Amino acid sequence: MKSVILYPYGPLTGGVRCCRMLHAKNLAITSAIYTINISLLIVLIYSWRINVNMHKSAELQDVYYGVQIAYFAIIGTQMSMILLSIVLIFGICREEEEEEEEEEDEQDEDDCRRHMTKIIYSWSRALRGVLCGIF
Repeated sequence: MKSVILYPYGPLTGGVRCCRMLHAKNLAITSAIYTINISLLIVLIYSWRINVNMHKSAELQDVYYGVQIAYFAIIGTQMSMILLSIVLIFGICREEEEEEEEEEDEQDEDDCRRHMTKIIYSWSRALRGVLCGIF
């Protein structure tokens, strides 16, 4: 059974000519890479903000720990987004490998069926010849 992911997604191809070549697989890989890049940028910016805030802890006084905790929460969220995007990319690559293996298996099954059909046909001819010789 073929995967739906590897074929054009209906709403992307419906009536609009410029989106005719888009595949959900390609869009998923593109969005995963984009998410990784943006998440890395956000992690770097908030890490810089934490570093700056550490030097200004006296000025921030009461809100210092709340701000730092919020920044760490944002960094944690972005790190999980990076991890999930990497898992998505690995999943897509693994699906491609499985599809290639399925195509090879289908080819082997077709070859096996053809071979078995030839064997059964030759046996039936031989059996017919034997039966015709007996009767």
